[in-house]
Amino acid sequence: MARSRREVLQGVLGGALTLPMWTGCADKGGADSGGTDTGGGTSETPRVAPEPPAWAGPASADLDVFPFPLRAGDPLPGGVLLTVQGEADEVEILVVGQDGDGWSEVQRHTAVALVDGHAELELTDLEADRAHCVVAVSPEGAHSAVTRFRTALGDGGWRVMRIGASSCFGPDNEPFPSMEFVGAETLDAFFLLGDTVYADGAISLEQYGAVWRRAMGQAGLMSLFQATGFTATWDDHEVGNNWDPEAISAPRLAAAKQAFRTHIPQREGQGRHSIWRSLRWGDVLEVFVLDSRGERTATDYISAEQMAWLKAGLTASQARFKIILNSVPISNLAAFIGEAIAEDRWQGFPVQREEILGHIVDGGIEGVLWLSGDLHHGMVGRIDPEGDPAWEQWEVLAGPGGSFINPAAVLYLGNEQFPVMLGEWGWTLLELDPGMGTIALRFIGDDGADLVTHTLQL
Repeated sequence: MARSRREVLQGVLGGALTLPMWTGCADKGGADSGGTDTGGGTSETPRVAPEPPAWAGPASADLDVFPFPLRAGDPLPGGVLLTVQGEADEVEILVVGQDGDGWSEVQRHTAVALVDGHAELELTDLEADRAHCVVAVSPEGAHSAVTRFRTALGDGGWRVMRIGASSCFGPDNEPFPSMEFVGAETLDAFFLLGDTVYADGAISLEQYGAVWRRAMGQAGLMSLFQATGFTATWDDHEVGNNWDPEAISAPRLAAAKQAFRTHIPQREGQGRHSIWRSLRWGDVLEVFVLDSRGERTATDYISAEQMAWLKAGLTASQARFKIILNSVPISNLAAFIGEAIAEDRWQGFPVQREEILGHIVDGGIEGVLWLSGDLHHGMVGRIDPEGDPAWEQWEVLAGPGGSFINPAAVLYLGNEQFPVMLGEWGWTLLELDPGMGTIALRFIGDDGADLVTHTLQL
C-alpha cells in the first residue's frame, strides 16, 4: 500500500516534528495614487482607488436559508461566475457596484431557479476593474450574506494588483482562522491551489457533497468567499489521496468532479477534466491554471496537449507577470527533502520538467512565477540550485490553510536556493507592481500578522 504524504514527510525526519466572520464590502484602508516602498525604490505605478465603506445589503443574513455565502469565480473584465446555495426554489440576485464613495445598483436578476439547492449563473456586462457586491434574496425575503468581488482589469489595464493564495485546507487547523483576515486586504482575487477539501474515502456524490458542505461551513472559508472573487485548481484530495487517473473508477471520479464544480465556480477549461485555462488582468497579469493531477501517466506529468498550450501561452502573453497555478511544486527540492515523494511532483518527471523550464529560459520569457501548494509549508525559492538552468526562475508555495505542517520546513536551516521556508498555517498576499517589476510577498498567519515578508524582482 502506498504511504500517505504525512507518513513520507514524517519518515524523512524520523518522526520529527474563532474570530468573527467578515461580512459586507468594507473599506480596508485602500491606497492612494502615490508610490509604495518595495525595497528597491519608489514606484509610480497607479493604485486602485479606495473602496467605499461597507455595503451591508438589504438585511442581515439568514443562515437557515443561505448557510453558505455566494461564491464568485474566475472574474473577467465584464463579469464573473456566481454560485448560489440555499434552501429556496428560486432567488433574486441583487448586484451593486462602486459609485464614487458609495454603492449603486447595477443589475437585478429575478427568478433564478435553484435545482437541488444550487444555482450557477454568469454575471455579464459589468464594468471592468470595479468593486461589486452581490446578495441573494428568497421569495420570502430571506437574504444571503453579502459577497464582494472585483472584475478584472480590461485591455490595457495597468496598476498595482493585490492577490491572495493558499492551499491544503485539511482538518488539522479548522476553522482555518487565517482566512478570516483576507477581507481586511481588499484583494483583486484569491487563488486556491488545490486540496481545498480532504475527501479521501468518499466514493458517492452524496459523500463528496457532505465533505464539501462541511468545509464550506468553516468560518475561515466562509469569510474568504465573502471577501473576494477567486480562481481555483484541484490537487489530489478533492478526489482521493494520490489518485491515479488511469486506475480510478469512472463513477467515483465523476462524483468527485461534480461536487468540485458544484461548490467551486470555474470556467470551462481544456483537457480531459476541463481544468486548464488562462485568465487575464489587463497588461499586468495572465494566470495559467494547470491540471497537475488529472492527466498524469507513467511517463507524463501533464498531457502533451496541456504542455503545448502552456508553452504557447507563455510565449504569446503580453502581460508583465505570468503566474502559473501549479498545485504541486516544480522546484528541485533535493537540498531540502532529497528525493522524498519526487514521484509525486515535477521532479519525478524530468523530461517534461526540463521541457517547460527550458522553454522559459530559451524564450527569454520574463515575469514568470510558479505558485504552488501541496507540501504543507510556505516557501520562496529558486527553482534550481545555483549553476543550473532554472536558477533565475522562482516558485512560491502558499499555505497550508489547515493541513498538518510539514516537519521538514519547521527544522529547515536554509540555504541560498530557498531564502524563505516557513512551517506555519496561513496564506500569502502577493502585491504585483508592473512598473517596478516586483512582487512583494507577505505570508500571513492565523492571527492576521505577517510571518515573513519578501520581495521578488522579476
